[in-house]
Formats: sequence, structure tokens, C-alpha cells
Amino acid sequence: MPFIGFRHESKAGRAAAAAGFLTDRPGVCLTVSVPGFPNGLVALAEATTDCFPVVQISGSGERHIVGLKQGDYEDLDQLAAAKPFMKADYRVVRAEGIGQGVASPGYSEQEIAAMHEKRVVVSHD
Repeated sequence: MPFIGFRHESKAGRAAAAAGFLTDRPGVCLTVSVPGFPNGLVALAEATTDCFPVVQISGSGERHIVGLKQGDYEDLDQLAAAKPFMKADYRVVRAEGIGQGVASPGYSEQEIAAMHEKRVVVSHD
């Protein structure tokens, strides 16, 4: 996947939305946590309104507060903020889990691991 850098997350999100529209495959927008996440969220909201396929992957800080469903910087609950604009959310603990999160949205890392052990196939149409 080619990487194209932008100076602002909202521009990156809009480019990802345009790529999703033009290719009929989800465009991907990578952002840091706050303030990058809410800047990208604007483009995610626009993409949702326009029905353009987009995946936003955002950073988060301290792992010990993951159960609180929020990042540690400025106490922003990222999942709750994005909920109106997404079909599914997924929080990963390790970078290796990003692929699983994109492939199986809406499932926890533990649920995905259990499915893999049982050889369950999940289809998203």
C-alpha cells in the first residue's frame, strides 16, 4: 500500500475518502491521537455522509486505561467520539492486531483469537 503524507489530518482523511470512492476499496487514514484523531474525524464524518469507504487508524497513549475506552491525552474517548460515523470499532493492544481489526471489525482481540482457534470465518458484506 503506498503511503502519502499530508500536513493536516483532515486533508489526509479527505484524500482517503476520495481514494475509497475512486477505487471502491476503503481508503486508509492514519492519525496520531489528539489532536490528530478529531482532525481526521471531520473527514470520516464527511465520508460517512457521502458513503465513501474509509478506515481511520488512530494512535492512543497509555495502555493501562484501555478498559476505560479512551486515550490518555486530553481524556478524549475516541471510540465514543467516532461512533456516529462508523460501522465498527476495534481497539488493538499491539500493532500486529491492526490487520485483524480491519478484517474483523466490531470484535475484540480476544474474540478474534477464539474464532481463529475454532476456525470460524467471519464475512462482512
